[in-house]
Amino acid sequence: MLEVIRVLVLLAFAALYAYFDIFNKRSIPNSFAYLSIVVGIIFTLFYPFKTLELSLLIAVFVVAIGYVLYKAGFLGLGDGLELAFVSLMLPIQPTPLLNIPQLGLPFVLSVFISSGIVAIIALPIYYMLNSKLELKKESILRASVVFISYLLLLMLVYLLLGHIALVPTVFIIIIAFFSALIFLFEASLNERMITWVYPNKLGEDDIIAINLMSKKDIMFFKSRYPGFGRLADKKEIAALKNIKKKIPVYTNAIPFSAFILAGIVLSLFIGDPILLILV
Repeated sequence: MLEVIRVLVLLAFAALYAYFDIFNKRSIPNSFAYLSIVVGIIFTLFYPFKTLELSLLIAVFVVAIGYVLYKAGFLGLGDGLELAFVSLMLPIQPTPLLNIPQLGLPFVLSVFISSGIVAIIALPIYYMLNSKLELKKESILRASVVFISYLLLLMLVYLLLGHIALVPTVFIIIIAFFSALIFLFEASLNERMITWVYPNKLGEDDIIAINLMSKKDIMFFKSRYPGFGRLADKKEIAALKNIKKKIPVYTNAIPFSAFILAGIVLSLFIGDPILLILV
């Protein structure tokens, strides 16, 4: 019964994280994120000591990695705290509903991989349906390289195992197809996700699309503020607020918490998706 309650609470909080991410302008309230960590710690206390110790170690590691990615502008702080919450609620991958053998790895690892797979599939579908598509020669080349790389992975799996079943073959080809789509329409996807704004319109924790800026513009902003980077903080906003030159900001970035929710559900059903290759 406790395990059932644990899973239900996990799904409920993950659903609320996704709700805030989608309907609150990609902003997850700090108070809610911290509450989830407190709830996760309380549930962790019901584990035996060895599991409790492992759960806390995994959570600390996840928080540390998440904070580094947050400061680098690659992951929202709320997303990092949500993954820590997931690790506290279920430290080790449980036996999935489909009863696929697992390796006893951290559940949060399965969730992270599953979330990434869902994002790879959902990202091009969502943005392709809501934007004008633009093809560039370099994008076609990159997409081709990505697709061929996955086919080489499929060949490597076959050589290592001596065989490869239908499920892993279809799994790899689907990921290859949607990964290639992302690179194929990279310019259109980026255009759909950003808004060009003046620095005085920046909000704290906004993610700046430096990859879409010219080297000249990046050097210009760095000359005004040496710490200019992907993550907008108070010092950066204050230093740049009087500059009348627009910068690209991810105002319509992917709601990663929605993908984390999908990743949790997927991991509860099938476990670590990478293990499908070995089925």
